[in-house]
Parts: sequence; C-alpha cells; structure tokens
Amino acid sequence: MRDRMLNSKFLSGLNDKYHDLTRRERTAITVAFTGIAFFLLLYFLYFPLSEKIGYLESAVKTRENDLSELKKIIAQYQRHSNEQRNTEKTAAESFNLFSSLEKFATKTGLMDKIDYMKPGTMMLDASREENWVEVKMNQIDLEDFTSYIYHLQTEGKGIYIKRLSMRKEGELLNLILQPAIIKSR
Repeated sequence: MRDRMLNSKFLSGLNDKYHDLTRRERTAITVAFTGIAFFLLLYFLYFPLSEKIGYLESAVKTRENDLSELKKIIAQYQRHSNEQRNTEKTAAESFNLFSSLEKFATKTGLMDKIDYMKPGTMMLDASREENWVEVKMNQIDLEDFTSYIYHLQTEGKGIYIKRLSMRKEGELLNLILQPAIIKSR
C-alpha cells in the first residue's frame, strides 16, 4: 500500500511539474518521449519481426528451390526408368528362342546332330503367349545333352523344358526336346 502511495505521490508530483512547464517545454518533452517510445517499438518489435519475416521468406525460397530440384530429379529418374523399361522390353522382344537354340547347338557341337527344329506359338491369355521350338536330335551322348540343357538354363531368359522324350540306342540318345518361353504382349 505504501508503494502505491509513493507511486501516486510521485506521479502527481511529475504531473504538477509537467503543468508548470511552458508550452514549448511540454511539446519538447512529448516529442522526446514519443521518439523514445517509437525507437523502443522499432528496436524491440519491428526489427526482430522484420528479421524473422526475412528469415522465413528466405527459408521458403530455399524450400521452393529444393522442391524444384527434387522435381527435376524425379523427372530425370522417371525418364531413366522408362528408358530402362523400354530397353528391357526391346531386349525381351528381340530375344528369339529359335536363334538362341541354334547358337547353343553350335556352342556345344550338336548342330550336325539336329534333324529338325520346328517353332510354335500358343496364346495363354490376352497378355501372354508361349513360344516353343521342337528340336529332334539323333545319336548324341548324355554329356553333350547335359551341356546343351545347361546352356539353355543359364541363359537367364526364362527358358524351360516343356516336353522331353528320349530313346536310348546303346550309349547314344535319340530325343525330342521342346524348350519354351513365355512372353508378355
């Protein structure tokens, strides 16, 4: 309570002194207090807020630049991915089972033992077809046949043996082999 009285006495004394001043002195004091108040508002309110706004605007610009860079990277990745898919699709489409079987027969030295090679195709459904080649081989030994089958399986193109029939004549085999592959359309 005593503090309140001091404040009240202090303020009332200041108020009395202020009214005792001339009009010119009162105007000067009012202008000085207004200037100090304005400076304090600038220093403690405007400058920190404007600095914070500048920082936020800079952060937004940086994020926008990062976003545009990310969009470029995504577009580049999609182009690369599409090119890779197209390359894989072209490679899959350009794979020819008949020519691959001839190549394997040449590698294993069985080309002269092949009586015939008949290609065939069958649609499995709307998006897939099965391609095969019926190969008849005469007078081959088990080691050569195993080598031929090994080359087919290690090609990595999804070649599988659809049908196999063989007859043994002494140590040699006569066989009909039907390697096949399924292709997507």
